[in-house]
Amino acid sequence: LVNAELLRLIYAEIDNLPDNHRQMVLMSFVEELSTEEIASRLNISTAHVRPYKARAMTRLRSALLKKGLLEAVFLLWLMDR
Repeated sequence: LVNAELLRLIYAEIDNLPDNHRQMVLMSFVEELSTEEIASRLNISTAHVRPYKARAMTRLRSALLKKGLLEAVFLLWLMDR
């Protein structure tokens, strides 16, 4: 897939996530907020941000895999490292 099309598909799946997962993915990867900034914005501890972010990413990867978008999953894996 072309990069623009791949990103469109990723954003479409992000939009389909539950609110709390969508919010976490957007803050992490679109707004590029740090764990501390996310914790402050959501008024939660940094220890809670990490598992919330992991669950959100797992759900996004699963949704993309179900649609056969292995390239998108790999791209997200690289971004999450």
